[in-house]
Parts: sequence; structure tokens; C-alpha cells
Amino acid sequence: MRKQKKKRELSTQYLIRISQIFEKNKWLIESTEDAEDSLFNRYCERILEINENKKRNLVLELTERYLWVQEEQYTYYLIDAVKKMLLLKPEINEETKLYIMPLVSPEDEGKTKSSSMLAYLFNSVKLRHDNVLSKYKFEILDKKENLPLYLKNKDAILVLADDYIGTGETAEKCLLHILKMNVEISQIAIVSLVAQKLGLDYLSKYSICVSTSIERQRGISDFYEGEMLDKNIQLMREIEDKMSIKEKFKFGYGASEALVTMCRTPNNTFPIFWEESSNMKTAPFPRF
Repeated sequence: MRKQKKKRELSTQYLIRISQIFEKNKWLIESTEDAEDSLFNRYCERILEINENKKRNLVLELTERYLWVQEEQYTYYLIDAVKKMLLLKPEINEETKLYIMPLVSPEDEGKTKSSSMLAYLFNSVKLRHDNVLSKYKFEILDKKENLPLYLKNKDAILVLADDYIGTGETAEKCLLHILKMNVEISQIAIVSLVAQKLGLDYLSKYSICVSTSIERQRGISDFYEGEMLDKNIQLMREIEDKMSIKEKFKFGYGASEALVTMCRTPNNTFPIFWEESSNMKTAPFPRF
């Protein structure tokens, strides 16, 4: 009830615009009192908390370009990303053995990560029935220890899978760890559903195939120029100062300026969408 009362404080103009953004992004609108924690209600609450129209308008503009990849969409994006990998590595053929492992940094091995779920999706019936991918041989590996043995056959490829690449740092750590095992970089490929361009640029220093279904740019720095760029950067700084955002997460981790939510919101995304603080309590895409 509290959120419903507060939501009514938003002007009709803002409620209409928010509804239009939700419809454009194909997000479900649940605005009734018994759905107070719905995305729509939480988003309205966050816009109300911003409490200054210039800053509200900036967040609304960013939301128009916001990408939310929901779990049921993962297989579709995975199929697309794998097909792009095949185009980037024409040496892969129907006789190539494709070993799949989650892309995870050494310090996170053994932890529950979204990359583990993505690796498992290579068993998806939809993927196995795809008219292109059904011709290829995929095998999911649980441990890295025997990689040199599996890749002894030069016609074998290790595919490191993840749902999202932000700065590229995690991918780099994983890659360097595997290369220490005397695995040839030519036998490694990285597949991600979504990737920030800055992360792809960062990984380009390695001669490795990186394919993604969707490439994303920085939400402010890559979309505005001149005075508008300076103005929007300052507005976001003021928003984050009010929220007391830690330095390493300002403008998203690594200044990624991401506008992305996967099954979980990466910390590369602008904190205005996921952080909850004492004076900004309700995030639309919280990182629980």
C-alpha cells in the first residue's frame, strides 16, 4: 500500500511515459496493490525517489535502451552466439569436438555462477534440434584438470561460456589460467549472450575468438556528445553521490555504463538501477 500511495505522487505525465517505456521494452506492467514488488511499481518508486525532473528524465532515457534478458530467452541468444562463433572460426566443422566449460575466474571456481547454467544449456533440446547446431558435437566438462588430454586432438575446441561480459577482466583471468595448462589459444573460443563493447575491445589484445549475440555500448558516453554529454555525466554523478555509491561501482563496475539485466543484474550496470541505500530504498533490478 505504501508504494501505491507514493506512486500516485508521480505526475500523470511520468506515469504515461513509464508505461510507454515498459510497452516498448515488452515488460509486464503489474501496478495493482497486491503486486507492490512488481517491476513496474518498483520502477515508479525509484523514479519518485530521484526527486528532480532533469535526473528523472535522464534515467527514463537510459531505461528506453535498457536490456533485460530473461531466463526463458537464454537458449535463443545462446544459439545465435554459437552460430556467430562458427562464422568467426571457419575451421570448426561437423567433425570438430566442442568441449564446453563455464567461463569463471580461478578464484570463483566451485561457486554458483551464471556461467555454469549457461554451459548446461548446451544440452538444450532447442539447441540439439537446431538445423545448424544439431550437426555439431558438444560435450560439457566439469573440471579443468584434464583439458590438455581432451584438447590433445588438434581438431578439438574449448568453448568458454558465460551469459555476460562486462569489462572483460573475468574472461581474461579464466583465459590466462587455462593457457598456463599448455592449451593452445587457437583451440579456445569464448561465447557470451551479451557483451559490453569495452570488454570485447579489452579482450581483442588476445588472438581469441569471442562471439556474442548482443554487443552493448556505454549508456551515456557512447550516446551523447558535447554539452549534452557533460550535462548527463554530471547529473549521473549527482545521483550516485546522493546514493553514496562506492568508487569502484560508480557508473557501473569499471565505468562500464551498462544498461543490462540478465538472470541477475551485473554490477557493471549503472547503480541507479540496482543499488538500494538509506535514501534510495527501492531498486527496479536489485542485486539480492
